[in-house]
Amino acid sequence: VYRWGLVIFTAASILCALSSTFPVLIAARVAQGIGAAGIMSVNSALVRFVFPRAQLGRGMAAMGLIVAISSASGPTIAATILSFASWHWLFLANVPFGLFAVWLARRALPATPRSGARFDGLGAVLNALTFGAILLGMDGFAHGGNPLVNAGEIAIGVGAGVVFVRAQRGKSDPMLPVDLLRIPIFSLSIGTSVCSYAAQTIGSLALPFYFQMAGGLSQTEV
Repeated sequence: VYRWGLVIFTAASILCALSSTFPVLIAARVAQGIGAAGIMSVNSALVRFVFPRAQLGRGMAAMGLIVAISSASGPTIAATILSFASWHWLFLANVPFGLFAVWLARRALPATPRSGARFDGLGAVLNALTFGAILLGMDGFAHGGNPLVNAGEIAIGVGAGVVFVRAQRGKSDPMLPVDLLRIPIFSLSIGTSVCSYAAQTIGSLALPFYFQMAGGLSQTEV
């Protein structure tokens, strides 16, 4: 999954850079998101196979450090690229890193055993519908959309979420292991992680607009 995710993400980055129309760019971005999902969904699991059990904390910390550095430096690098080149290079810049990652993954990552479980297609659909509909509705409220439509989208997401949770409870290998939330330290850790990521993302998204609209700075200066 990880290697294929890298391949899809890199190929989709090339398609994004070559896009001549907005629909083509959107389609390429969707493919890029599928590749990114294949990468991000197994990151933590790969750490378990790469690092000895006694060093799992160190492995997770190293991965978190890389993610944090990339998130912090990404806007600055993007602004620098846009200062000298067109937006196409925002996607082309991914290509050499993607190719290197594909080569490194084939060379260094260990062969991991398959779980033997079948892909939960219904769970994947309900998962996407839950978060997709809720986020779409919230985005509609943020942009002044039709309140009834926005509320309906959120209601659909919540309803799909209820069905999703109930369906996952009866599975031996659920996509969403709700039973783990009964463990206090686990639920506390998950809650802390969600809040910290939400706070970081809110700041990352809001500050550039604040500097640009209230401070009058250009995109490059921001």
